[in-house]
Amino acid sequence: MRFGRRLSTDLGTVILHWLLVVFFVGAALSGLRIASDDPGLQWLRILDAILPVERIWLIHMVSATGLTATLIAYCVYIVRARLTPRLSFGAVQLSNLFAAGRMRWSAAGALAHWVFIAAMILEIATGLSLFLGFNSGSLNLHCLGAWICLAFPAVHVGCHWAYGKGSQLLRVVRPANLVLPTPPPDFAGLLAHHLTKDISKPDGIPQPMGITERRRPLLWAFLAALGATALATAIEPLTSQTLIAVKVSPTAVPHLDGDVSDPAWAYAPVTKLLTQHGANFAGGSGESMVEVRAVHDGTTIYFAFTWDDPTRSLKNLPLVKRKDGWHLVQTAHDHADEETYCEDKFAVLVARPALRLIGAAIHLAAQPLAGQPASLTGRGLHYLPAGGLADVWQWHADRADIIDDGYFSAPLAATPGQTAGLQRYNGGFVAERGSARYADNFEPPPPGGIALPVRPRRLPKDPAAMAIVMGRLSDNPDLSEQLSARWWMGLAESVAYSQAADAAIATGTVIPGVIVLQPKPGSSGIAGAARWSAGRWTLTLARKMKPATASGVPIETGTMMWVAAFDHSETRHTRHLRPLILEIDNAGPK
Repeated sequence: MRFGRRLSTDLGTVILHWLLVVFFVGAALSGLRIASDDPGLQWLRILDAILPVERIWLIHMVSATGLTATLIAYCVYIVRARLTPRLSFGAVQLSNLFAAGRMRWSAAGALAHWVFIAAMILEIATGLSLFLGFNSGSLNLHCLGAWICLAFPAVHVGCHWAYGKGSQLLRVVRPANLVLPTPPPDFAGLLAHHLTKDISKPDGIPQPMGITERRRPLLWAFLAALGATALATAIEPLTSQTLIAVKVSPTAVPHLDGDVSDPAWAYAPVTKLLTQHGANFAGGSGESMVEVRAVHDGTTIYFAFTWDDPTRSLKNLPLVKRKDGWHLVQTAHDHADEETYCEDKFAVLVARPALRLIGAAIHLAAQPLAGQPASLTGRGLHYLPAGGLADVWQWHADRADIIDDGYFSAPLAATPGQTAGLQRYNGGFVAERGSARYADNFEPPPPGGIALPVRPRRLPKDPAAMAIVMGRLSDNPDLSEQLSARWWMGLAESVAYSQAADAAIATGTVIPGVIVLQPKPGSSGIAGAARWSAGRWTLTLARKMKPATASGVPIETGTMMWVAAFDHSETRHTRHLRPLILEIDNAGPK
């Protein structure tokens, strides 16, 4: 073969090659964006400008499906087109790896293809495992396969360049008609033909291959891809999880006490789902198994959430008095990523029937909204497209069982304080409806001043009594708080800050970082209570099925629900990819 002549390759290979490239790029960029949220991979933020922001998980799933289908099509194509010698790697190719010249790069290219195919099979298997909600061991293998796949394009291009320079690389943009190689001789067929042929007639002369036969491998390849895509699309709804809310009598509704031993819960089927990718939890796994139950009386729906959490964590940014004043006890609250001095939390997101995949409200870029402030965490913002709405309920372990009732909507315009960096910008998240029910027990420090002394808003009337209420003091976040302990102050047991009250408190005193203003439910009417026992939290809550405000989501058949658990973590919660689909059963217990 002469260097410099215009080389080409068959049209089917060109089409499938570029389809693979398109889907590979989509899967890689969206995957890198998702991975950039991992604490150990935050260096990926240097790619912020080129990584997608909107519908990240949707892009990833569509790209992964397209990549899988195209890979299947390519395998069918090379078999039907008799092109398997391109990828053959046996003893001859192995020996060529140690030979000089171009054959070394041909063998290296074939080996790289097989490594890539093996990595892609690993990606598909582990990706499917994650999609179906299996354990995080699949995530580690998925990441390993991803790095191998990301290295392949450089190796692939390098081997082609070493083999034939630019002319070899340009083959993939110069399509030509496919010429099927002559199949290997079928000796049994030749013998039968020889024994049965009419010796009075000469052997027929092979005719050129027609265009229909030349395109048949590509046709079969596309049929295989379409079949794989259709099968995946048909199976997906069959693997989704349904949460059935059974109707009970208004006189038999459960008590909101964090206990599922109430007789009403016996009627509710238990739906289990594994939530992942959070901070802490058992052994630092970031996983928590959640059990969900639901009953309703026709107007109010009651939920019970039970989840694994090895510790009862209550301390939320406490304050300690030192010689130079009061200091906030924290390790990473300055960028909203505290994982030591933070209470346990649990969040529920409900949305109207729509695309059944997480991600519409998640934007992981440091500054996903041009012209608006960046996120304090550097991890992104929550908001929905204009007209979108999702209810968000959040329970806090140490705020008198207060449950916030907020929502995600279109991004809000930043206030002057947020633009100046004095306040946190939350994108499209709107917090508690109605008047505030709790507050931080410290005045907001100036930007960058969180390590400086802060001024408490309120001080305990009796510091010694408050110390008894809080229980033991420990810096170990993996030590569970006593069942009798609480780390918040009410208005009745505290006084507004004054220098006189401050002077009466000894250096070294620790006080709660949360003030409970009014424990009663807000205008939304959502209420509940939680209890921790033997490494598990149980939260029971109730809300009207028809929301009390226009910004609420109705609870009805088809409503989608996601849940998230926080183990003494400010923002790094667990998550699951696909929602629970609610089914309102009006027939009553069976």
